Amino acid sequence: MSRTFRRRNGVGNNWSDFEYHTGEYIRVGKGIWARVYVPYPKNSKEYKKGKARFHSDAGTTRCKEPGPSWYRNLTTERPLRRKSKRELQKFMLDPNYEPIVEEKGKLDYWT
Repeated sequence: MSRTFRRRNGVGNNWSDFEYHTGEYIRVGKGIWARVYVPYPKNSKEYKKGKARFHSDAGTTRCKEPGPSWYRNLTTERPLRRKSKRELQKFMLDPNYEPIVEEKGKLDYWT
């Protein structure tokens, strides 16, 4: 299930809120560190871009362990599939050959 589907009707997920994308925080006063949220108008171009960015999957990964799918596919899953396929091919050529197909082990760390 994609993130887009999960966030279709949502307005926040604790670290990337809908407000963050559809408005801006303006600092109030000169020496005061208070910020006020000012939403974009609903028919503005910025609001539409922010809403699309909130619902998209782009930029939502934090690249924590075990890493993004392309990294796992490149380092663990694809080589394991290739090795298993070669073992089965050897068995198909020689019925006396004992194929050794390993199970998927621990994932490599991304960070």
